[in-house]
Amino acid sequence: MRVASFNINSARLRETSFKDWLRAQNPSLDVVLLQEIKCTQEQFPSFSDCCYRAAINGQKSYNGVAILVRSALDFEVRASSLPGATLAEIERDQPRWPGASESEPNEPRWWADLTEPYAEGRYLEIEMASGEIIASIYAPNGNPVSNRAKFGYKLHFMRRLATRMRDDLLPRRCPLILGGDLNVCPENRDCFDSIDMAEDALLHEESRQNFFALRWLGFIDAFRHLHAEADDAHGWTFWDYQQARRKRGQGMRIDFFLLNGRAADRLEACQVDESPRDGASPSDHTPLVLSLAPPRSASILDANQSENPAPHSNTEPTPSIPATDKNTSIPATDKNTSLQPQFDF
Repeated sequence: MRVASFNINSARLRETSFKDWLRAQNPSLDVVLLQEIKCTQEQFPSFSDCCYRAAINGQKSYNGVAILVRSALDFEVRASSLPGATLAEIERDQPRWPGASESEPNEPRWWADLTEPYAEGRYLEIEMASGEIIASIYAPNGNPVSNRAKFGYKLHFMRRLATRMRDDLLPRRCPLILGGDLNVCPENRDCFDSIDMAEDALLHEESRQNFFALRWLGFIDAFRHLHAEADDAHGWTFWDYQQARRKRGQGMRIDFFLLNGRAADRLEACQVDESPRDGASPSDHTPLVLSLAPPRSASILDANQSENPAPHSNTEPTPSIPATDKNTSIPATDKNTSLQPQFDF
């Protein structure tokens, strides 16, 4: 199985060049995770001419994620939101910032103008007929850190993502593939200038803490696992349009594939494809491509009872929504939104 993740930075603007890239990959590329599609489901381009069906969780003009699956493969959409997305849960989960008293209102109330259900366009999860659960993720940027609303929202999202994995997906004991733009540089070598950007939200200590809290649930960073000794530039997936960052070789590694044990057991390769970044009118990101071997026999995997121990083994799975030949409609809510995050700011 080959899976790609790509922050396309507008699916409509880059439709032609992206389709050219897809055709060059097909038929070996089975699934493509897209972030920042910046359009609604109705506006999302059709990829049937490239032999892909699409599931979409979009928003008008900004954010939005989608998953393309090769037409010959069957899948179901499982979720389009993370726990803790209701306004009451968002308000309850906000941190007390330094200097704030217990009675002080937690301002700014960035959620005050939202209407329920709170549609983010940042998460989409499918289950393949072959058993893999795959998620496309677009985490908030969080800058500037001094803006309590933006940075608090970023950390809140990462904790909700960890909750989804801990309470719902890891207990299922199936291959889990998380891909997307997580907007974090876990290590200093993942950024071209970790000193000057130390207080950027992508390198901030709390952003990194939340990233590793997710990883320590039982995930490996696929690229870093295979390229532990790679130099700073090897693995970068993002070059800012400003200040000619691409030409000057000043990039960042903020796109990832995180795999649980059953997916990591099949890991063969994880590489950055820089060719789309050098094309006409490129995204500021470039694709990350994952290769997995066919699954090992179930008897071998099931013998390892210690892998991903399930604290709530009786957790009910999220209802499935069958995919069709057309772009799949995503419901605005998910029954798991009542779950609460466990990690502190």
